Amino acid sequence: KPSSYFPILRMKILYREMIDIHSQDGEIGTRFYLHARNFADAILFILNNFPARLFPDYDRPERINIVGKTELSNLDLAEKIAEIMKIPLSYQLIDVNSSRPGYDLRYGMDGYRLEDAGYNFPVPFDESLEKTVNWHLKRENQEWLSS
Repeated sequence: KPSSYFPILRMKILYREMIDIHSQDGEIGTRFYLHARNFADAILFILNNFPARLFPDYDRPERINIVGKTELSNLDLAEKIAEIMKIPLSYQLIDVNSSRPGYDLRYGMDGYRLEDAGYNFPVPFDESLEKTVNWHLKRENQEWLSS
């Protein structure tokens, strides 16, 4: 059974199941979603453009956040995936306090260090999401996904 949000959404939308969207007082959680290829590209950029801070001159490594450009609510992501799949979305808002104590509505990091260094993600979010969803829907990939 999938445990990550994207595969859960994909499966529930595909099977036309109700999706629980966590909220608190009507506010829906958000995330900065990031495709793995963009993440890998950012890692290579860091390795090639930021010199290593070595001991004893530095007592801790440099911290560089890799943050997606697009902040979406969890409902917005579900709607985008359903639209790509051309399947109506069924969802309900669930109070986060009763269903997931300790849940954070927002994870927001600052990616200014990469941006200031001139880095740009090679694939826009909407394009990478559409490619990912369509890959998951191809019949030849179903066996790989179920293993």
